[in-house]
Amino acid sequence: MEFIAMEVGKSIISTVISKLVNTTTNSDFLNNARKQNVDAEINKWHKTMTKINVFTADSQGASSSSMRALIPSCCTSFSLSNAKFGSKLKELTTKFEKIVKDKNDLGLIEKSNVKFEKRPESTPLGIEEGFFESCNLSYDVLHKILLEFKCLKVLSLQHYTIRELPNNIDVLKLLRYLDLSWSHITRLPNSVDALYNLETLILYQCSCLVELPKNIINFADLHKLDLTFTRRLLEMPSRIGSLTKLQTLSKFIVSKGDKHQIRELQGLTRLRGKLSIYGLENVQDIKDVRCANLKGKKGLDNIALIWSSEF
Repeated sequence: MEFIAMEVGKSIISTVISKLVNTTTNSDFLNNARKQNVDAEINKWHKTMTKINVFTADSQGASSSSMRALIPSCCTSFSLSNAKFGSKLKELTTKFEKIVKDKNDLGLIEKSNVKFEKRPESTPLGIEEGFFESCNLSYDVLHKILLEFKCLKVLSLQHYTIRELPNNIDVLKLLRYLDLSWSHITRLPNSVDALYNLETLILYQCSCLVELPKNIINFADLHKLDLTFTRRLLEMPSRIGSLTKLQTLSKFIVSKGDKHQIRELQGLTRLRGKLSIYGLENVQDIKDVRCANLKGKKGLDNIALIWSSEF
């Protein structure tokens, strides 16, 4: 993540600061920072630059050269791979803190409606894309992590060899994104019912999964439910059709115990992309299929109909 700062007036200085703030929200940059063990310094730096970003040089205040003097030249080519930048990281933090401290002497005034990207409020547990080796994570360690990061909005545990989530998952009241892909999870604890803000639940390649939360209707804001390659999952929870905001549902199962279950699809009018429907041999009345209104779901471009011999 690099950019070249153009060396012109005060508006460009403001642009430089905004770019620096937004760069520190980039996931690739943050992963690289963790590898180099400088993520704590980057976090401190981000907070300081955020403060700077709400100020700009007054037209009648100090000249832009006053600001440029405080921004080291290594920032014009911004990358952790830049050896000069990496060696001066703490020095940069100190200089930016000085800008905040001396804002009045520099002729800076507060700006209104400042907008910049927020840092992702997520756990550092995510494994890099393209890295497929499973990692161990004990129940007790994960339990402690959840208590430490109660304000998480994103939790990625993909490729971790966990078989169950701690019951204290319900402390993550703000959680919106939960990814358990490639884990060994068999079922989610009942406490997940309290995750009312959940919008994305990814269970891709959870080959041990046998059951979804019975009270899945509590996830009223759920937009995406990825059940791809969950071969041991043989039934859907009741009233799944109440999740009217659902846009992505990779798999739907008509179980033996509920021959009318395909009707649940009727309320899922926002579905798009691909939907695979399993257990069609359990459908006994054509009226139920018509009620599902698959033809009316214009967002779906691929519907796979699968009988038990293919299940």
